[in-house]
Amino acid sequence: MNPFRHFVVICVRYHLSHIHRVIQILLQWTLYQLTWSKDREDNTRIQYGMEINIQKIFGVKRGSNGASPWITSVVCLPDDRIILADSGNPRILLYDQEGNLLNEISLHGKPRDMVLLDDNQLVMTFPNLLMIQFLHLEELKVTKTAHIGYECFGITRVADKLIVTCGTHLATLDVEGNLLGTTPTRNRSARYICSDDRHNIYFTGWEFDAIHCISSSGAYSIIPADSSLKYCRALVVHDDSLLVVGRWSHNICRFTLDGEQREAIVTKADGLDVPIALALSANKPNTFLITNNNGRSVVICEMVDPSDKEEKGTIDEMCEEQAEKKEEDIKNSL
Repeated sequence: MNPFRHFVVICVRYHLSHIHRVIQILLQWTLYQLTWSKDREDNTRIQYGMEINIQKIFGVKRGSNGASPWITSVVCLPDDRIILADSGNPRILLYDQEGNLLNEISLHGKPRDMVLLDDNQLVMTFPNLLMIQFLHLEELKVTKTAHIGYECFGITRVADKLIVTCGTHLATLDVEGNLLGTTPTRNRSARYICSDDRHNIYFTGWEFDAIHCISSSGAYSIIPADSSLKYCRALVVHDDSLLVVGRWSHNICRFTLDGEQREAIVTKADGLDVPIALALSANKPNTFLITNNNGRSVVICEMVDPSDKEEKGTIDEMCEEQAEKKEEDIKNSL
């Protein structure tokens, strides 16, 4: 199919009323590509006195039809189990900290993001189905579906409310999934979202490289990313700073909440390659998980004092070591 026909099919698929939006996005994307290589002024970088230990890497099981996984969200449970949302297949997966698959739950749609409602309930978003679903973690089954009427991407909990990114706006829901209201966004493509203990909200989109912030008082501000962070994806709050995924810069950057100071803490030199999702451990405050290789593997990292750092090598080196160990174990078992 030639490019023009392909473009027309896309426009029809997303309804004729959205053609102007598709054209706008294509123009913005072209402008971004033209300016991508230009250096932007970097803000002052600081050293937080912490270094990174890569603890574990494991690959994610392919879908039942052989499709590659595309893990777009990670949640760490209090019992150390890891939940992965697979947007490449209609399922979520449960792993332990060693990378062993514990369970696979089939769904009727492809989940994009997740948040814990409490120790026993998980809430998932489904952009294409315009809905969220509640999953009981003990029974491992969906207990409720709430149709929002908008494309639902990222989700976070703020006090007794759920905040969902819906592209051009944020939707506020109660904990039962009832829509309470909406707030317009300035980047028009809000995707990933998180919040802090003071009920401030932070979110990213895919039109521009910036972190958007809405304070608990409703004040709207924008933290621009510099040339070291490209295509901002998932983000989490950690010790009064933000950890942000740069998908195309292949790194994790750490920002102060005012955006004035920043540094890349995990980079392509460490083995990051098209990272997407990010989550903090529930029990280890300096441990976080990244989905790497465009959502096909999981990397567990720990921030440590430099004097305590263990030399474990890069992600690629650890993958080689794990493959050699597995091969040796197979030989020993024969």
